[in-house]
Amino acid sequence: MKRNLLNNLFLSVVFVVGTLGCSVLKPNPNNKDKIKTIGYKKLKNYINENQFNYEWLKLKGDANIVFKGDEEKIKTNFRLRNDSIIWMNFSKASIQLLTGLVGKDSLKAVIKYPEKKYFSGTFNELQKMIAVNLSFKLIEDLLTGRMIGYEKSKKTNVQIKENKYYLKYDIKDNGTNENNYSVQYWINPKLFKCDSIVVSSAANENIMVVSYNHWSQIENQYFPMKVNFNFTNLSDTIALELKYKSPLKINAQQNFPFKVSEKYIPIVIE
Repeated sequence: MKRNLLNNLFLSVVFVVGTLGCSVLKPNPNNKDKIKTIGYKKLKNYINENQFNYEWLKLKGDANIVFKGDEEKIKTNFRLRNDSIIWMNFSKASIQLLTGLVGKDSLKAVIKYPEKKYFSGTFNELQKMIAVNLSFKLIEDLLTGRMIGYEKSKKTNVQIKENKYYLKYDIKDNGTNENNYSVQYWINPKLFKCDSIVVSSAANENIMVVSYNHWSQIENQYFPMKVNFNFTNLSDTIALELKYKSPLKINAQQNFPFKVSEKYIPIVIE
């Protein structure tokens, strides 16, 4: 197990999601059913009606992570309170690797192996370390299979591509090119859930690709059994695949244990 990967593990796995195990909606590659043309307003209403809703959530899964050239397979455990807090724990072969706590404005992590270290800071500080612009909302949306950044989107044309509804937004920053980027969504026409998202920036060649697969039904809602995440920039690639396990526990109150002892050394951002 490489030290570099574990010392930086929480920087990549804040992107992951959870689990369940009821009836699974499997894709049908031979499905040639014609998709009905639909207007933007109606599509948006359908998407909002089918967003995954919860107050408390407990998720478990197996993750395969590639970060800074190192690859590792770990066990994941997540506990969430909607729009409030995310707790995460990672382990391998019964060895505790890391415990993290994500709030609306801050992140904390205790790295337990191979070195005892901890991080406590803001999203802006984390961005300096990994060159990824994160927020609590982004992480929560990824963990729950929601459409990333969709609430900020303006009206656009609804197209049909790859037998799915397709939306594209070009986001411009006050007429400059430095922070311009585009967001593309492929919407499942049966569930009105987002199957895949591509966020790209032409200026710095950053590309983020998220795909949600194997939708499973729980309490009249659908949740992805598998999530793939890939972020690429000029210097590195972060890749994550998470396969989910049952049971998913929804709306059962959770606790969020987190403690830093004197044995842990702080991670300093230069």
